[in-house]
Amino acid sequence: MLHGQVRDSSTRLVGARNPVVKQEEQKVEEVHVEKLLDHLYGDLKDGMRGVSVLLAQARKIDPNITRKQVVKYLFANNTYTRHFRRPKKIEHNPWIASGPDSHHMADLAMLPSIKKFNKGYCYILVVVDVFSRYVFARALKNKQCATVSAAYEDILHTSRRIPSRLYTDKGTEFMGKTFRNLVKSLGIVHANPKNTNVKACYAENAIMRIKIKLEKWFTLSDGYSWINELQTVIDGLNATYMTSIGTSPERVTWKNAQKIWNRLYGTLKTRNASYKVGDTVRILIENTPLSKGTRAKWTREVFKVTKVVEYDIPVYILSDLSGSELDGIWYEEEMIPHTNVNISMEIDKIIRKRKKKGVFEYFVSFKDHNSSFNRWLSETDLHHFNGESLLVLR
Repeated sequence: MLHGQVRDSSTRLVGARNPVVKQEEQKVEEVHVEKLLDHLYGDLKDGMRGVSVLLAQARKIDPNITRKQVVKYLFANNTYTRHFRRPKKIEHNPWIASGPDSHHMADLAMLPSIKKFNKGYCYILVVVDVFSRYVFARALKNKQCATVSAAYEDILHTSRRIPSRLYTDKGTEFMGKTFRNLVKSLGIVHANPKNTNVKACYAENAIMRIKIKLEKWFTLSDGYSWINELQTVIDGLNATYMTSIGTSPERVTWKNAQKIWNRLYGTLKTRNASYKVGDTVRILIENTPLSKGTRAKWTREVFKVTKVVEYDIPVYILSDLSGSELDGIWYEEEMIPHTNVNISMEIDKIIRKRKKKGVFEYFVSFKDHNSSFNRWLSETDLHHFNGESLLVLR
């Protein structure tokens, strides 16, 4: 159908009662819609826009185009889903602590560039009580498991505050035998957050606040010494009023714990899951050069939803298309639908070739896909487009 032509709605009624004819008409219409939207979206000057603009452009040519058709087209389009806008904020499920010292989080602050001004100390073990936001800290000269274990034991012994659960990342300083034996002997359940993007978030927040305070101190004192000022900084944080709990961390006790719990968790909002098992998605690129600027913000690889976990804010377990489960959990803001299962995968390199029954076959790997996707392809499976080898998954 040429541009400017409008479908005659009356012709679509012919044979409407015949399922075969109706199915053929639907296929013809789908091809028409895809070709039209391909032409409009691929226009360098006016194309590559969002749903509303593309819909308006399409309706100038064919008034019968629907918003649903445009949305379906865009979420099957590689370019659109790879360059979809990043979410400004990802709302996570809160860490719900029953009271003071039910949950602690720990992490290391690193200050290696100024250790010569601090008697060789270049790390800070930071521990935070999730409920009260109370901060504990110890200066360290290294991050060996034995050193971290001794510092953590000193915190527990001095404060007399032993948590029920401790969350850390999977660093060797926390996963070593010495540290694990210590927490086990004290009856502490040691766990790692499932979501690798969240990690020990309260400890990381405390580290940021400590570093901000120290940076200001460095400017004020015209020096880089922090070893003698660390405890003063920590005391200041614990005495500071926090809006989230309605008081300062040092004033949180079991007497006011119920009031604080209601303030923290009493009005949590719930959300219904937008994805279901079997849906295919791209995921947000994090902690790489691609996560900034104008380059692609979503992975080239497409993943499948294998499990929906119904928390207050639903989270998802994903696997790649070969069935291997990804490590971690994913929030909806970290996912975007990509409905074109027959995606094009760019061949990275030909690893080796062979001749089988008179036909050459090539063992290939694919860009941004792990080795589980490597496979043998016949010459007829290889297609060349603009000088690049592409394979359509079947």
